[in-house]
Amino acid sequence: MNSKQSVAAWSDEYALGLDEIDDQHKHLFTLINEVWLGLVSKANADAAMRLVEALESYTVTHFSAEEAFMLEQRYSRFAEHKAEHEKFIGRIAQEKAAVAAGEPLSLALVHFLRDWLVQHIRFIDRSYADEFRDREKVALKGSLGKFFRRFLG
Repeated sequence: MNSKQSVAAWSDEYALGLDEIDDQHKHLFTLINEVWLGLVSKANADAAMRLVEALESYTVTHFSAEEAFMLEQRYSRFAEHKAEHEKFIGRIAQEKAAVAAGEPLSLALVHFLRDWLVQHIRFIDRSYADEFRDREKVALKGSLGKFFRRFLG
């Protein structure tokens, strides 16, 4: 997809260093661009609904995986993060209802999706990724210290 066909582009500055999550985020950018293409091509009602449903389904799957990871890691701001996810899903549900009522895909949705995703990754997701990495460093440091204390006596 060239830049004229896309409204949202992945940038390495969005990478969290968690490959699975980064790959999922890249796919979300792809889905947003597919919604954009549906908007500019004036997708019919069935096609528009398929686009919104694909976005909704993948988003729910991604958020579920991300939330499971955060729970496993005992992320300190989990409830706040989950609430942000619920807002995003709620906005997609609004668009789905509008499309079901015969409305075309909206430019406002595309802008919301792009802006929300970029800001969410850069600030909200980065927070849990940083906390995870900090815990890993502490655990590694503790493990190394224990190892050398045992090894050196």
